[in-house]
Amino acid sequence: MNNRLFPLLLALLLLLGGCQLAQPEAATASESDLLVGVMLTPQPLDLFDLESYISDHGVPEDGAVPGGSGDYRQRLYAADLGNGDWQFEGVEGFAFFSVVVTDEHGSYSTMVNDGLADGSYAVHETDEGTSADISGTLYVQPAEQICWYFNPVYQDGDGRVYLLPGSGMGMGGDNQPGMQISQTLSGDSTAADERGVTHSRSSRCAITVSVQALPRQVRLFWMDSGSRILRQETYAPGQLPAQLDGRGAAYLIAELEDSTGAVVRSLIQPDEDHPACLRSYAPGQWGALAAIDTPVDWD
Repeated sequence: MNNRLFPLLLALLLLLGGCQLAQPEAATASESDLLVGVMLTPQPLDLFDLESYISDHGVPEDGAVPGGSGDYRQRLYAADLGNGDWQFEGVEGFAFFSVVVTDEHGSYSTMVNDGLADGSYAVHETDEGTSADISGTLYVQPAEQICWYFNPVYQDGDGRVYLLPGSGMGMGGDNQPGMQISQTLSGDSTAADERGVTHSRSSRCAITVSVQALPRQVRLFWMDSGSRILRQETYAPGQLPAQLDGRGAAYLIAELEDSTGAVVRSLIQPDEDHPACLRSYAPGQWGALAAIDTPVDWD
């Protein structure tokens, strides 16, 4: 097809009668490929090779691509950047997945996380096979329309990592802090070991998009055992030091004030079992927030 003619045909296809292209049937993962995580994108992924379809079949008269067009459905493979880093070139969003890497030193798992908070990855092994649980949270700022697309990430038998288009979920209206949407992706596959014995593999990926107000400022109060203020500091979002010095204080009080003047207070005190951290938020991309956990040194 003439390269100049294709954009004109596509524009005409979109404009005729005010209709839009129907979403073609999504590509599918192979039975032996393992779900390893998700990529959250603010826009739907367009991985359908429409140009090749039109070149082979012409422009559909009703503006809808027939179902079952599997030859034109595409996977997007990640580029292996080395050292356990992977990149889906040209895709905007937040990747969160764990893959197995095999090199001259053997096999090991590596995690890719472009901005989700509270991430966890747990693997359970039995005689029958393995199962993995993956979870994380993306914090976003309040907006009239909030929509994110949950695109599953898979790893094939050759170790390659690829992405498939997923479904979108959103919230409209008066979205207040604390509101959230969640989606759980799951997958089952099988793999043979070096002896040829087949084992089952399953994975479950639970992701939450949670609305959180961006603090206008963060105020910290160092308190003594008599609840008297020893000193106080005020920081802009994202400007806290890498570590807070809690020496000489019995505990800290943190106040996160948003643009409306609302204040959320939290208590931070020494804990031998759980290292003390201050959770705050800073602006991120595409309306998201970066959750920042700042440790406190009490020694």
